[in-house]
Amino acid sequence: MSLGVVASLLSPEAGSPGGRNLAESIIARHRRKGHRNPTAGTNLATTKDSTIASKATTTAASKATTTAVIKATTTTASISTTAVSTDSNLPISKNGKGTTTTTTANNGNAQTSLTLDPSVFGSNPAKTGLEANADAGTVASLTTTNNFINFCVGKQIMNGLQGPNGEVLCNPVHMGGLPPVTKMVGSKFQSPKNLATIATNTAFDIVLAVSNLETGAFVNPQLNYFGTLQQLNSQNTIIGHSYVVVELINSLDDTTVTNPQKFAFFKGLNGKAVNGRLTATVSAGLPAGVYRVASINAASNHQPVLVPVAQHCALDDMVYFTVSNNVADVNNAAASAARNKAITTTAAKTTTTTKAVTTVKAVKATTTAKTTKVKTTTGGRSSRGRRFFSPSTEP
Repeated sequence: MSLGVVASLLSPEAGSPGGRNLAESIIARHRRKGHRNPTAGTNLATTKDSTIASKATTTAASKATTTAVIKATTTTASISTTAVSTDSNLPISKNGKGTTTTTTANNGNAQTSLTLDPSVFGSNPAKTGLEANADAGTVASLTTTNNFINFCVGKQIMNGLQGPNGEVLCNPVHMGGLPPVTKMVGSKFQSPKNLATIATNTAFDIVLAVSNLETGAFVNPQLNYFGTLQQLNSQNTIIGHSYVVVELINSLDDTTVTNPQKFAFFKGLNGKAVNGRLTATVSAGLPAGVYRVASINAASNHQPVLVPVAQHCALDDMVYFTVSNNVADVNNAAASAARNKAITTTAAKTTTTTKAVTTVKAVKATTTAKTTKVKTTTGGRSSRGRRFFSPSTEP
């Protein structure tokens, strides 16, 4: 048998230098000890070579079998570390995750492993949604049995980069943490007021009040855009930030669909909210026209905030306002706003006064009625002419 064959049997890699060196050493050692068979005239070293080759074959086969068994056992252990709930009658389990979770494999570090842990599988993503109780017109959902881990194969992945030039991108990152319904984001513009009028080319502040958002978290949009999933803090509140965007429209009653690429002002509100409010200053003001301003509440990697239910109020706010170069319009608008505020305040005071007067009158009427009742029932004479007294006034 050739040295190459023996080397291939003794080495994990066929014909490798290590295998050949080991084979040469073994065969040379046995040849030095060999002698001829006087009867058959054959070299015993050659016979021993065959024996060595046979043993090497057996040893290699044994090693290969052992290795295969170890690998198979490891793979099986990795796959079988978690039991997954597949009961179609239970859309979610008691822990709210749709699975029965246990400890992960992957050497105890699931966050660096390239193997998908079975505990993150759910049963419903494999269904189209048309199996039962679907409304008329419902379309089939895309399905998966592996959490879409390879969905972006063959596509241009985002890789944390934006696509400003019309690129068709695919994001392989999951959605991440969703807050409870009691922690869904809410927002409302404090300034400008809806239908307000502002002077042209004059600085003004946009003030947004926001709740249930841990503001001030803003990653690099040139490198980490949509680069990771939505995260929650220890109070189960979304970690992120907000934007405000101003668009020019034709009129207050305009119904034309706007172009998302055309905006008059855009600002990321990167700082933490002060008393629940975020502020952006439009330092150069705006030209005359009619505008709308909207909020965009986002997670730290700039994706719009995600919540756990479909039926919810708007998570963002929008108001409309006018920018005018007519000082009279601005002054009239300011005066009108002040007048409306004064009227509202006066109405509130009048309501309070009316309530107070009504309360006083009611108290007086009640007192008078009680007095009259006492006078009427404090005494009298019976049918026999005998005077009687009520229990409350009898001496």
